[in-house]
Amino acid sequence: MNTPNIFLFSHMGNFYFYDVNIDRIAKVSQQLYEQLLAQQKSGDTIASDEWKKLKDAGFLSTNRVEQVVTPGSYLVKDILDHKLQKLTLQVTQQCNFRCEYCIYSGHYENRTHSNKNMDWDTAKKAIDFYYDHSRDANSIMISFYGGEPLLKYDLILKAIEYANKIFEGKELTYTITTNGSLLTTEMVRVFMENNVRITISLDGPPEIHDKSRKFASNGKGTFEAIRSNINKIIEDIPEFKQKLQFSMVVDSQNNLSCLNEFVLTDEMFDGALLLPSAITNINRKDKLYANDEFNAEWEYIKFLYFLHLLSRVPEKYSGLYRMAAGSLHNFLKCQNRPIRFLNKIEHHSGPCVPGQLRLFMTVDGNFLPCERVSEQSDTFIIGNVNEGFFMDKVLKILNIGNLTQEDCKKCFAFRHCTVCANMAYSDNDLSKSVKIEGCKNSRYQFYQILQDACVLQKLGYRFERLDEVPI
Repeated sequence: MNTPNIFLFSHMGNFYFYDVNIDRIAKVSQQLYEQLLAQQKSGDTIASDEWKKLKDAGFLSTNRVEQVVTPGSYLVKDILDHKLQKLTLQVTQQCNFRCEYCIYSGHYENRTHSNKNMDWDTAKKAIDFYYDHSRDANSIMISFYGGEPLLKYDLILKAIEYANKIFEGKELTYTITTNGSLLTTEMVRVFMENNVRITISLDGPPEIHDKSRKFASNGKGTFEAIRSNINKIIEDIPEFKQKLQFSMVVDSQNNLSCLNEFVLTDEMFDGALLLPSAITNINRKDKLYANDEFNAEWEYIKFLYFLHLLSRVPEKYSGLYRMAAGSLHNFLKCQNRPIRFLNKIEHHSGPCVPGQLRLFMTVDGNFLPCERVSEQSDTFIIGNVNEGFFMDKVLKILNIGNLTQEDCKKCFAFRHCTVCANMAYSDNDLSKSVKIEGCKNSRYQFYQILQDACVLQKLGYRFERLDEVPI
């Protein structure tokens, strides 16, 4: 095609295009906007001072991706052999909670609770494998995952002691996400001595949290048990409060204003890092969709986040928007980076090198790209602790763009796509039709980011300030 590789859109009475080739937004006159629209259909040449000025600045190139494949595919084996960044051990599939939205709850097709636990021999093999395959990594991170990982506290302690010994001299960090009910002062002391970051799952005030997060033994809500446990530990170890992290699952069926008010006013969150996330519909049997009230409340929290970026309100007033801010933040930073033109051979964003960033090992010793994919599907078993990586599966997952190559070449969201293999999975294989649905969602989300960036720019936000703002 000889027309510019751009996406045209108007917003709040102004006219813009997003240049896919250089990853930049340009504001244009209505006259040029209409000329560009007509050009996309006719291919006619445009000659104007505004056009020439944009061309001289690097915009409006006709350059396009010709082949959708990861250029560095031939390097993947070397990366997995020497640069693994994180290992996540599924130490158990048991849990003392039964949470409605949990991926083990029965609402999802990819996991269920079981009595399986990881034994020490499997855990040791995994740590040894990680040691052998992370020699060129600058830092080492080992995560403990469940079920409820603290049910296997003795195994975790043994793993930490062993890893400390073999990784001596490297920067070593551990992480654990727990429901908080089994955490004790003694555990926290040990974890703090060994650089273990503790994240506690808490989903809001009792009326929200207890609706979904209940004890397996009696079906009762768990909020008060968790709060009293945290308070006792903080009383014994006051400095623990400043190291607390909370994981909060935001259910679109709940009252968002109530949740945001809880985060703003409850002293438990003072100084703590909040890590909100949405309930995923991927592999979910009964899909959840937000109602109009939730969407309106969400837009208000986003408005508060914009005010935070403009230094009008503290970040805490929009803390719940952090879950959606990452993609916007990354795009805004791109607007102030040196231009990188698209290559002829390139893959859309979304996939990472399977296993490199967050290699997940099940209780049985199977390797998965991360903890989000289906562990019951052969598609995502990319190796095991005894045989190593299965490179054919790794490359298939990495190059998911092969399913929709022609669509990807024309997609304006190519550089900011969020579709990975987990969003293209159905019936124990990767599916073109399922990926196309994921593509639609990704394009919609990126269009929202483009509009948000234009709003911020119109309000006087300078993209170069991004590094000054704690996001």
